[in-house]
Amino acid sequence: MRPIAAKKLIKILLANGFVLSRSKGSHAIYKNVITGIIVPAFAWRQQTNLSGHSISYYQAIKNTERKSLKTG
Repeated sequence: MRPIAAKKLIKILLANGFVLSRSKGSHAIYKNVITGIIVPAFAWRQQTNLSGHSISYYQAIKNTERKSLKTG
């Protein structure tokens, strides 16, 4: 299996429901709010909302809970 670039990995994670949980330097931990799966990544990019402001892990959890309440 060929290695993939960190930027590509981060794009894949963000597209599949992962959010930035915490970071230190160039190291970042992404967590899937629904499944609880944690993935370490390097050379991270801050997740932003539609207006360009940063989204924290806890804000992402609140957004996911709101969506599930509306649909469920």
